[in-house]
Amino acid sequence: MVLSITGSYRWAVAVSSGALLVIYMFVCASLIRLRKLRPGADAVRIPFGRTCAVIGLFFVVAVLSSLQVREALLLILTALIAAVNWFWVSRRKRKLIVEAFSGRPSPLAKS
Repeated sequence: MVLSITGSYRWAVAVSSGALLVIYMFVCASLIRLRKLRPGADAVRIPFGRTCAVIGLFFVVAVLSSLQVREALLLILTALIAAVNWFWVSRRKRKLIVEAFSGRPSPLAKS
């Protein structure tokens, strides 16, 4: 939101494209990892799937390395904010689950 108000359209495109590339990178890496953990899993098998995933990882790294310094820093800042938000929400959710099973009322519940 802040970027759309203060930044340029080019920055918004660079950050959103970078974020999509990071997601694609994690999907490629998870394919390699899951194929190693569960080789006989019932899943769609593409010939040379691991090879395609490795090639995809190289392309993502190549494209991300071509970002300008400001764009890369903005992408890293956005990822850090998202990570802090995720940790905060997961910790809060875990706390609510523990309180629900312990029988004590949650301070977040409205009376």
